[in-house]
Amino acid sequence: MATKVQQMYEYPPFANLLKHSVSQKTASANDKNDYCLMASCNANGSPCMNKVVLLDILASDPRILLFAGQVKNADLMAVCKVSPSHEIHVSRGDDVFILSGKINVVASHVVSSRFRPPRLIQLPDDASDPDEFWDNERLRQWKKLNQGFRSTFTWPNPGEIAKPRFSHLISTVDVGFRYLKLDAITETKTPQSSIMGAPGVAGNNGKEGARNNLGGMIGSTSGIPLSRDEELRMVHDAALDNFALLVFKITRVDHLDQSEMPPRRTLFEMSKDGTWSFSEINP
Repeated sequence: MATKVQQMYEYPPFANLLKHSVSQKTASANDKNDYCLMASCNANGSPCMNKVVLLDILASDPRILLFAGQVKNADLMAVCKVSPSHEIHVSRGDDVFILSGKINVVASHVVSSRFRPPRLIQLPDDASDPDEFWDNERLRQWKKLNQGFRSTFTWPNPGEIAKPRFSHLISTVDVGFRYLKLDAITETKTPQSSIMGAPGVAGNNGKEGARNNLGGMIGSTSGIPLSRDEELRMVHDAALDNFALLVFKITRVDHLDQSEMPPRRTLFEMSKDGTWSFSEINP
């Protein structure tokens, strides 16, 4: 069970600056995805880099950045689980941020048992159930994605040519790169109706959609072709199962302002009691 923060946190001194920079470009409002590089540690201690897509800042808590990731990206899911902290590089014009913090993954209920829900985060006053809030926030961010970015969650697994390690965790429909745009379906399925990955995924009217390994049309095991609406529903739900909301809680900010010479560099750090300190350091 997630924990709701009752007392108000100290407002971070970097919040307004970061909000202004992030608002200039996010994946939900632009055609091009807002990729950021995330540095982490593998289970063996070796460093690794992953690409994540910046979505938004949580309105009720500016310490929280929301990123998008794929459940089928085995490397990303692994480091989110084992790495104690991460660093994310965000660049906006003259502003460069190196953000340090921790990540929680909000995923479909078919995989949510693998991850701990976000804790100690300031939620809106009307959010009585934190777990329900994060489920709804994930769906809200999904619907805000542009069509092109949403379609990427139907594509083959990033960086893999063999059967993905996480394929058994989510609804899997192999359509190759057929979908370049994908609309959000307003009435999404409930968690209980999720179909976990098998060679076929149950569609409407009891029809079972079979994988087409060539990434072509989705048929049915009974030989009856799926309707266009049934196919879109199947593809959409599989893509939604693949969509993970990465909740990044900032604990340290290294900000470089290059709008003047010499550049100004400021370091913001959060103490264990939640208070913030900052100091100017040499660029």
